[in-house]
Amino acid sequence: MAETGTELIERVFDSLTQERGSAVGLDLQPDLPFDDWKQRCAAVGTVRSFGPFALGDVFRYGAATYGEKRAFADGPVRLADHTPAFIHKCAEVCGRIPHDRRKLGLSFEHHVAVAKLKSPGCSSHQAVGPEADCAHCELARLDEIGDWLTKASNKKWTAKELKDQLADHRSTTVREHQRSLDGAEFDAEGFKGAVNLVKHFLSASRDQLSGLITPKGKLDRTKAKRMLDKAIELQVALNDLIERTKGSL
Repeated sequence: MAETGTELIERVFDSLTQERGSAVGLDLQPDLPFDDWKQRCAAVGTVRSFGPFALGDVFRYGAATYGEKRAFADGPVRLADHTPAFIHKCAEVCGRIPHDRRKLGLSFEHHVAVAKLKSPGCSSHQAVGPEADCAHCELARLDEIGDWLTKASNKKWTAKELKDQLADHRSTTVREHQRSLDGAEFDAEGFKGAVNLVKHFLSASRDQLSGLITPKGKLDRTKAKRMLDKAIELQVALNDLIERTKGSL
């Protein structure tokens, strides 16, 4: 006798059928015992097509509930049947973009492209840069991510096209910020903004240095190109700050 659709889903997804979620992630029930959580790791490994959203949410939950060391131990990682690096990447992206902020119809790589976007700052912190403990700044960050994902969906951008658009936007922002300095007098708020801009691009440049040299001692050309782009943006921001500093001395 052929199994029903419900039986098929329960057999394939196993313990994941006990959780709420959609095509862009999972909302795991609270207070799961560790052994029950490991069953979900195994289910993710069985149903690879469910994708990195589910993988990220499962391990993000594990890290928050049991601690990173226990969640990312060899046992759960083997059950999920993915490399540790990929699992960490999925958990990081899902941690930075909550389930209700993800965009149906867009790939995980679209979400990777926007995951590290910084907050533009709330109305109280736009001039000096976002505050880490400000709920309004965090809301502004999520709105920024949402705006880009919506734009990518409406314009049917590929993940690469979204990355290119983001890079162009960042470069334009830096150039416009630099042009606004011409003939302007030094002001404390503007100087703080320039410092925060350097910090932002310095952090972005540092992120691109990881894995620049492969384990075989070769240059990863793709990462090198990304690093170069970030370094150029950092250089522009540094020039901005240098000019401001000269004008204040």
